[in-house]
Amino acid sequence: MDQPFVAFPIPAQMTERTVLRALIAGFSLVVILLGLAGFVAVRGSRKIEDDTAKVVDEQRLMEKLLNDVHAEQNTLAAVMHQLSHAPDSTNRDELLQNLANADRELERIAQSASTTPEAKQWHELEGMVRDFSDSVREAINEGGENASLTNL
Repeated sequence: MDQPFVAFPIPAQMTERTVLRALIAGFSLVVILLGLAGFVAVRGSRKIEDDTAKVVDEQRLMEKLLNDVHAEQNTLAAVMHQLSHAPDSTNRDELLQNLANADRELERIAQSASTTPEAKQWHELEGMVRDFSDSVREAINEGGENASLTNL
């Protein structure tokens, strides 16, 4: 009579030595698998730490850029305030200097933002603010010593 195929044949007589070999093989396999799982977990955790550090760095850069833009917005608002509230006492050279400083600072901000994913939007913002500055500069130059918002 044909005997069926058995992948792991059990000896007719199990000895202590056979059981000990099976236990050692099983525990060795468990230890190897646990080691591999630990290795994968450590690598995954390091990758998460690296990604988190990148996100934090990007957030810090964005915060700095937004603060810089806010400061430049305040500078431009001050120029507009000077033009609108005291046209007779406005110092044309001081206004032009403030606009030049704002343009330089905006260029620095846009350069800092060139490494971010939003670089295109920062470049567009720089262009729009430059156009505004040019319009204000033109109005100041046309108005001479009596520059005011009516020249815009």
